[in-house]
Amino acid sequence: MGRALNSLRFRLVAFPIALLILWLVLALLGAIYDARGRIAAEVKASSALARALIGAASSGGRDSAATLMEVEKHLPPTRHVLLGIAASSDPAEINDTGADASMERAAPAWFVRLIAPKRHTELVSVPPGNAGEWIYIVANPADEIREVWQDFCYFAAICSALVTVIAGSSHWLASTALRPIRTLGDGLERLERHDFKSLEPVRFSELERIGAQFNSLALSLKEKTEENRQLYGKLVSAQENERKHVARELHDELGPCLFGIRAEAASILQSLPQSEAAGFIAGRAKAIEALTGTVQQINRRVLHTLQPAALSERGLAAALRDLADGWQEAYPAIAWSLDIQESNLGHLSDEAALAIYRMVQEGLTNIARHSGCSEAGIVISKRKAGTGEKLDILVKDDGRGFDAPPALGGGLQGMEERIRKLGGEFSVWGENGSGVAVSASIPLSACVRS
Repeated sequence: MGRALNSLRFRLVAFPIALLILWLVLALLGAIYDARGRIAAEVKASSALARALIGAASSGGRDSAATLMEVEKHLPPTRHVLLGIAASSDPAEINDTGADASMERAAPAWFVRLIAPKRHTELVSVPPGNAGEWIYIVANPADEIREVWQDFCYFAAICSALVTVIAGSSHWLASTALRPIRTLGDGLERLERHDFKSLEPVRFSELERIGAQFNSLALSLKEKTEENRQLYGKLVSAQENERKHVARELHDELGPCLFGIRAEAASILQSLPQSEAAGFIAGRAKAIEALTGTVQQINRRVLHTLQPAALSERGLAAALRDLADGWQEAYPAIAWSLDIQESNLGHLSDEAALAIYRMVQEGLTNIARHSGCSEAGIVISKRKAGTGEKLDILVKDDGRGFDAPPALGGGLQGMEERIRKLGGEFSVWGENGSGVAVSASIPLSACVRS
């Protein structure tokens, strides 16, 4: 409710509608006030006319009954009054309910109470000066009230229709005027989603400049984003080339050297006399051999990280299984699970396979370093979408999560750029205490080996 009251559209529409309703109420009150004065004047004039008619009809010496008959016979159009013969000169004893009944039929009771004048009963002696016979005149503005009620209903209907039309027009105008602002808001949300589509030209001169500046900003962001994407693609390619170079050096240069050191240490042990096999030199040779074995294991792990041999030799599915098994061995307290179908990964291009592998690799590294979880999982599945089949990748954990979405640092940004380079979508979401999920969706048309 508070949000609706703070709405600009509500304020633009509510203020003129409030003024219109106030005007309608004042206009109807004015009409009622004018009707009361008009009815009072009509009743007063009709009473004066009735007195004059009674005086004229009784001037020939007629009694009250004959006078009343003469008045009703020759002057029937006496409006707004009721005439009758009174048995007493006390107005309080006259009980003629005809005026009340006719007014109840003319309009609703509440309206009658608002505009009907105070009931007034007047006695006229017949003939003049005779204290024995009386004709009473009772105000009966029923006809006038009926006319006023009909005019009031007509006026109220016209005014209500006018208020409705103006209110509807105000709402339409406010919606039309605010549509460009909503369009700008939607455009800003699209910019946040890296959708740099330009806005249609704004038809309002006051907002035309803002629309043009938005389109200019969107175009500039699109160009800069594309430029950054190309630069990051080159950086990723350079990193992969450097990894391949370092892996080659480690494999071709460091590997043989370590093997040579180990062989030399073994030859020293073999050349020692049997009597000196437990001596100082033998101990040092065994230590050199053990250290060399440790360095060889480190070298193999580094080689696997830089350039997983299983990825090129046995495919993505096998490389992912080796990766999950390696993390399970390194962190046995975490239950690592892998849910994939090898048939979904068999025809991927080298670029797509490497992008998926690096994403999973970085995701598992982040889980081991930051999540504090007890379970972690990788799910890769294929689904049908409106634009074709897509490959979904999900890396999730049940760890501590985060209060606010993390900034895309080097690792997450690298994952996103690899996925977007394939035309896919990338997202990171999670809640405090509910873990984190890193997901990507890649169109299979961009992943299949040509």
